[in-house]
Amino acid sequence: TWEADGVLSLDLERADGQPLPAAEAGAHVELTLPLPGGVLARSYSLCGTPGETRHYRVGVGLDRASRGGSRWVHEHLRPGQRLKVAGPHNHFKLNESAPQFALLAGGIGVTPMLTMAHRLHAIGRPFDLHYSAASRSSAGFVPDLGSDTGRPTLIVPNAGSFEAIPQRVLIAWKPSREAARAVTRRRTPTAASA
Repeated sequence: TWEADGVLSLDLERADGQPLPAAEAGAHVELTLPLPGGVLARSYSLCGTPGETRHYRVGVGLDRASRGGSRWVHEHLRPGQRLKVAGPHNHFKLNESAPQFALLAGGIGVTPMLTMAHRLHAIGRPFDLHYSAASRSSAGFVPDLGSDTGRPTLIVPNAGSFEAIPQRVLIAWKPSREAARAVTRRRTPTAASA
């Protein structure tokens, strides 16, 4: 499914129709892609509902500098085609016991945040999701940023200003490393305040 300019989502299911292993929020699968001249393994974050066993959903952003993986998926993969899929694996686990949640995503990096947002909604934990994209037309999965993904803010550069969707404005900037460390220090709870 075309989600946006250069963003494709794939629903993966077992060829025999059997259930898939349940995946946690933040998990990914590895696809083995049959490129000309050999195979290429690439990891893609799941972006569907955690625990889903009928199919896995992944998002693939077209990387203009691709060594073949995303380009092959966009140009050659077709519905019904068989791929080797390994996983799910999770090296990006959601800490459900955190005192508060701010999910930050840019571009195709929104995919694991979607599963985290679904999970946080399912367990009744409030959170904010901030999603930055190069353009409105390249912002994938915007329809998925509905009521069960908290209070989403989409930040899109637009002629030197920022457009926020829906009517919530978040100031976006590219901080220096020092500013990012200062923000991290300020936001990190101490033992006395936790």
